[in-house]
Amino acid sequence: MRELLVLINKSKKHKYQALADGLRAAIRQGKVKPGERLPSARDLARQFKMHRHTVMAALAELESEGWITSQAKKYYQVTETLPDTFLHTKDR
Repeated sequence: MRELLVLINKSKKHKYQALADGLRAAIRQGKVKPGERLPSARDLARQFKMHRHTVMAALAELESEGWITSQAKKYYQVTETLPDTFLHTKDR
């Protein structure tokens, strides 16, 4: 699986929030496409030098916001319809 190029703001109080913000920004910028699978939590933890549970907390936040979906104990992937789509639609 490829490594993600994600900027993490280290001034954040909680590491999981900084990672979630970085992943959300990468999705918004098109660095990670809708439907694309994310690296495993273990791979992300290695890449960003964080505990796996910290990564899982960030992924859980993104999942609760509708940015990603998960297949239990298999993989995470970016949702096909991003939450931003709902925010930028015009009323008819």
